[in-house]
Amino acid sequence: LMTDQTANNRATILIVDDGPDIVGLMPMVFEGAGHTVLTALDGESALPPANSTVFRPLLIADVVLPGMSGPQLAERLYADHPALSVIFTTGYPLEQVAADIAPVPHAMLLMKPVRIKALARAVSKLLR
Repeated sequence: LMTDQTANNRATILIVDDGPDIVGLMPMVFEGAGHTVLTALDGESALPPANSTVFRPLLIADVVLPGMSGPQLAERLYADHPALSVIFTTGYPLEQVAADIAPVPHAMLLMKPVRIKALARAVSKLLR
């Protein structure tokens, strides 16, 4: 996960969601804005791409994933990438996922269905 250090608002975005449509659509949105995008359908598959050097990493992950959850993935990535920014998405009520996301510092939560404009605003806010 590496970006050009001179690109102030560019990031490498790791998108992890078990919905193939979401994983297929989001890269088009963010690559057009100059970001590098990596995708995975579950937490375990996301680990190998995340193990490279990171300049400005951003994780967008569903809270509930097969196997390793989004929050568990974020906690594993924070160990090697303390500058990681995180946006979680979920279709579950906040009360059901609040305890899962609580250990992840400064994570944003967007409720599904996520509007592209809302997601783009969240990414922009985190990359300032």
